Amino acid sequence: MQSWWSVPCGSDFVSHVIADLRRGANVVVCLPDPAPEGLPEELRRRLSDSDLFVDEIEATNGNEAPLRLLGARYLDRHDLTEEDPLELLAGDDRFRGRIIFVTGISAGIWPRWSAFLSRFEELCRRLSVIDRTIFCLFLRGQAALSPPRPEVCLSVWTWRGNVHDADMLHYCWMRVRHRDWPDLHRKLGAALAAKIALWDPVVADFLLEHEFGELMRPDVPLQEYARLREWHNGSRPNDPMEAWAWGMMDIVEGRWRLHPALLLNGTDSAELRSRVWSAQVSVLMPMLEEERRSLIERHRRHLRLPYRTLWGLVECAEDLELQHLSKILSAVPQVDPATQKKARRLGRIRNRLAHLEPLDMNDLDTL
Repeated sequence: MQSWWSVPCGSDFVSHVIADLRRGANVVVCLPDPAPEGLPEELRRRLSDSDLFVDEIEATNGNEAPLRLLGARYLDRHDLTEEDPLELLAGDDRFRGRIIFVTGISAGIWPRWSAFLSRFEELCRRLSVIDRTIFCLFLRGQAALSPPRPEVCLSVWTWRGNVHDADMLHYCWMRVRHRDWPDLHRKLGAALAAKIALWDPVVADFLLEHEFGELMRPDVPLQEYARLREWHNGSRPNDPMEAWAWGMMDIVEGRWRLHPALLLNGTDSAELRSRVWSAQVSVLMPMLEEERRSLIERHRRHLRLPYRTLWGLVECAEDLELQHLSKILSAVPQVDPATQKKARRLGRIRNRLAHLEPLDMNDLDTL
C-alpha cells in the first residue's frame, strides 16, 4: 500500500531533504507530534543507490553528550566529552562517509544536540564532501519549535503547510479503491476522509478504518480519536505554532486550520459540518448534473415550455433545474411512478446541498 511519503506533497518534501544530503549538507527535519510515520524509511529507501552508508541512532539518553554517544558507537571510545575537539571523531576512518539519522530528540536534550550540530557544521565547511559524515536530525513536537538557523552546511526543512487538498484526496483514494464498497461509497468515502482530515493522514487512516456510514456523520469516530489523543475538552494552545507542534493545527491553502478532532463542540462544530458538506458536494453535484441531463433527454417530449419559476420564465429545457423537472414530471401521467419518485428525491438532494445541508445515508439510495 502506498505510503504517505510517496504521494506528491510527501515525495517533494523527501526530495528536498535528499538533495541537501547529497550535496553534503546536514539536515534538520521539523515535524509535529504525531507526524506521518515512515519518513526515515522512505529517505533510506531513496538513498539506497547512494555511495554513502546510512545509519540511524536513537538519542534517548539525556545524560549522554552527543560526542560521547557517537564516539562510543563508532570509535569504541567512551571517554569523549563536549569539550573534546570534533576532529577526534570526524577524522577517524570508522566515522567518515556516512549519513547518520538521529531520532528521539526531545525538547529537553535538543539544546545539547543543537550546540553539537553548530560546531559540527563549522567543521564540515573545512572538509570535502567525500570526506565528511553528515547528520539528518528529526525533531518532533516541542523540539521542532526551536530549529537552528540554516548555514552553509546545514539546512532546515519543516513539515508545515505542505499538503494540498489534491494530495490528501489522492492518498485517501488509494486507501479505498479496492474496498468491497459500492463505487459511489468509495468515491464519497475518499472525499469525506480527505476533506475532514485536510492535512493529517493519521486521522484519515483512522476514519477509513470505520464503516462508510460513520464517515457521513463522523462525530463518533472523531470523539474516539480525541480520547486516544487525550484531547478530551477540545482545548488547545492559543499560539498556532504551539498547536502545530501538538498536531492540532496546520496551514492549509494559506491559512491555519484546526484538526477535525477539535471541531466537536460549540461553534467549531459548524466547521466540521462544512467539511462533510464540501466533500459531498465535490462528488455528488457532478452526478446530479448527469442525472438532470438524463431526465431532460429521456422526457423532453413531456416538458412544456416556457416554464414559469419564482425567478422568471425558463424557455430552454437545458436550463431546467432538478426541482423544476420533478414538479413537471410528477404532473405527467405518462411518466412511470418510479421515475417521478426518483426525480422528486433528486430534487430534494440538490436542494439540500444548495442550502449547505449535509446529506444522510438514506439520501444516497436514489443515487
